[in-house]
Amino acid sequence: MNSPPADSAPIFVVGTGRSGTTLLRMMLNAHPHIYLTHEASFYLSTAGFKTETSLADWLNYYARTPSFAWLRLSAASIHDQLPAGARCDRWPLAFQALMREKAGQYQKPRYGDKTPLHGLYLSRILKDFDSPRIIHVVRDPRGAVASLMRMPWAPSSVYLNAHYCDQQVKAVLAQADHIHELRLEDLLADPRGTMSGVLQYIGEDWDDAVLDHARHAPADDMPPFPWFEGARRNLDVPTGAPAWQEQLSPAWIRIIEEICSLTMERYQYPRADLPREASSLRRACARLGEGRKIASSLHRLRRFARMYSNKKTPDPQAGMEVLLSINPKAWSLYPGFSIPPIPKAPPAL
Repeated sequence: MNSPPADSAPIFVVGTGRSGTTLLRMMLNAHPHIYLTHEASFYLSTAGFKTETSLADWLNYYARTPSFAWLRLSAASIHDQLPAGARCDRWPLAFQALMREKAGQYQKPRYGDKTPLHGLYLSRILKDFDSPRIIHVVRDPRGAVASLMRMPWAPSSVYLNAHYCDQQVKAVLAQADHIHELRLEDLLADPRGTMSGVLQYIGEDWDDAVLDHARHAPADDMPPFPWFEGARRNLDVPTGAPAWQEQLSPAWIRIIEEICSLTMERYQYPRADLPREASSLRRACARLGEGRKIASSLHRLRRFARMYSNKKTPDPQAGMEVLLSINPKAWSLYPGFSIPPIPKAPPAL
């Protein structure tokens, strides 16, 4: 199979957080032709920049973000690949330069990125590139929400996490004709068949290395956070009842099913067979009981957003630590772990 040109067909992996996007990225990165960056958050960083702004000014901003710092790239090397005087109406040039530079470290010709929230920017991505390959990873929303509740960077509210999952799926499905969809559960149950479909979609030949990513994919190119450790290992097909059945109350299971009804129906996730049904009163009480968590989570999210709202980024370490305090109680699940120092950001251009 002849691979499509890398610059016109970059690969984007999107989905909700905790849906299996990191696992798919690791499996694709095991392929000898493919390298995807870990949450470069390129399109997120462009929000608010006008098209007449120079790409150099934007790059000065982006180079001070945690996302860029963890890429361990030189901002100057990216800048040198951009045409003199290029403005922000030529975003694809910056993306291509960034991705080529990182993929080149691993001698990979195909490049792309895994940033779940890029699902909100698909209309722009489809305009920016001739034939981008967009892969949407979906997970049972009850499992995704239960997992998000264990993340320091996600809200502590079940209600907010459920709505986040629902809105992410709806945003991606607005471009349903231009994406490849897969369920995390299918990837775990039938990795060969699922990955065959993915590789055919992106235009690459089959390689057995994708089924042994623990040995073939780079393992040192992600932030060293404990919630990524499972994705570094080869697939372990889960057995028994899903964990969310123990982690969520019957009332919240039904509420999540209601909020995420589109995902439940489109991707054929059956309603839970509960040992006891949650009454309308119990569901109402569950929602009312979330008031304080919702308020606290929104306050912390707004604090993080304000840090980046004026295009003058804070110290990357400070930004990362604020992000990782959205749900501070979640840190009790990772005893002994300390937030690592962020790689030193390159100097401004």
